[in-house]
Amino acid sequence: MLLVIVCAFAVTALAFLSSSIASYLVASSIDDETSDLLSNALPSVRAIVQAHRGLRRLRESTSEAVLAGPPRNMAQANQHMKELEQAVAAEAQTPWYPGEIEIYDERVLPSLSALHEALDDFERFDGAPLDDPALRASAMRLEGAENRVDAALEDWEDVNHEPAFGGAARILQSRRNVARATLYLDIGCSIVALVATLYVIGFARHFEAVMRRNVQLEAERAEELDLVAQRIAHDLMSPLAAVSLTLNAIERKHKDDETARAVQRAQRVLERSRRMVHGIYAFARASAAPAPGAAAPLRAAVSDAVTALLASEGDSGLTVDVQSFEEVDVKMERGLLDTVLTNLLSNASKYTAKAPVRRVTVRARAEATRVHVEVEDTGPGVPVGFVDVVFEPYKRAPGSCEGGLGLGLATVKRLVCAHGGVVGIRHAPSGGAIFWFELPRAPARAAATESAEREAPGAGTLHPRPSG
Repeated sequence: MLLVIVCAFAVTALAFLSSSIASYLVASSIDDETSDLLSNALPSVRAIVQAHRGLRRLRESTSEAVLAGPPRNMAQANQHMKELEQAVAAEAQTPWYPGEIEIYDERVLPSLSALHEALDDFERFDGAPLDDPALRASAMRLEGAENRVDAALEDWEDVNHEPAFGGAARILQSRRNVARATLYLDIGCSIVALVATLYVIGFARHFEAVMRRNVQLEAERAEELDLVAQRIAHDLMSPLAAVSLTLNAIERKHKDDETARAVQRAQRVLERSRRMVHGIYAFARASAAPAPGAAAPLRAAVSDAVTALLASEGDSGLTVDVQSFEEVDVKMERGLLDTVLTNLLSNASKYTAKAPVRRVTVRARAEATRVHVEVEDTGPGVPVGFVDVVFEPYKRAPGSCEGGLGLGLATVKRLVCAHGGVVGIRHAPSGGAIFWFELPRAPARAAATESAEREAPGAGTLHPRPSG
């Protein structure tokens, strides 16, 4: 379909281009014909007309001289002879048409020469009476010379008339041809453009139908995923409750300090897991819409997520550096914020497993309406060409041998974007990757609430290190 549209537009453009080229060529031809008329045919015809006029005046002058009797005034006749010769000379300066130079050499010049001799001979009889036979013979020779010049000029004029009238006829025909060709090409262009437009409309409708179907499929898939999330979250509550009961039983049976501390750590992790499950369950039940008025303390969430990560890593040598930032709340439920931070920290830890230095750095920056959080690792970084798809479901970096389904970062993106935030990734100066997200900043909470959050379990140091 796309190829047909491209071809249709190409044909349309080619038709319009052909029309323009044809018009230009015909216009150039008309310009050449017009230039030839102005520079050759018309000046030649004008010069020959002036020669005819000079010849006619010469005849009138010689006729008057014959009838006037002695003394005869030949000054006007000589002046008209000069006008005739000047007009012939002017015509000879123009470009020659085929056959024109032959008439000039064989007819015009000899007849002019003969006329000049006849005029000089007639002028010798200036004082002769009208009945002088020699005068009459000279007058007859002069009249014959004038007739021969007149015939030569007419033949010469015919040679120039044909190009002049022929050029004008060709100009007229060219204009008719270009008008006809332009009309046909315009009609063809219009037809092709109409066909291309119909194809574009059909393609647009097809594309719109495909997009509507994709949106419908995405909505159905999102609904299915929400149902699955609800089911999973609901099913996880029972084992979590069982684990909580087991921890309470252990705490009652074993009263020593070491067991109490271990149970407390497990209870904090269990409580954090319970918050995450509740958050996902509520998020799924709300059809992936954020809860109104939701707010979570960022510092406490980061502290708990880091503590849980270090506890799971044990003595693996991982170092987590949480750089100091001001206490701020974000517009997201605490359980969902825990999920976002856990997925990002787990991803960073996973890809630094084989790094010479295993270090994860967490930074946060509070702005007027937004909160920017970054998680930087010292892993191999994101391969070139994979940055744009790293947050898509089931996408794994080429050659990656790490475990998982490829849903952690996709979950991060979905939760953050659903709450009006954005996610991204860029290369770290150390060669690793920096995953970041931004969320809207929640209004400041009351001092008592902030104090309670600071005293809540899991709100530890901002620079945790692994024990041992």
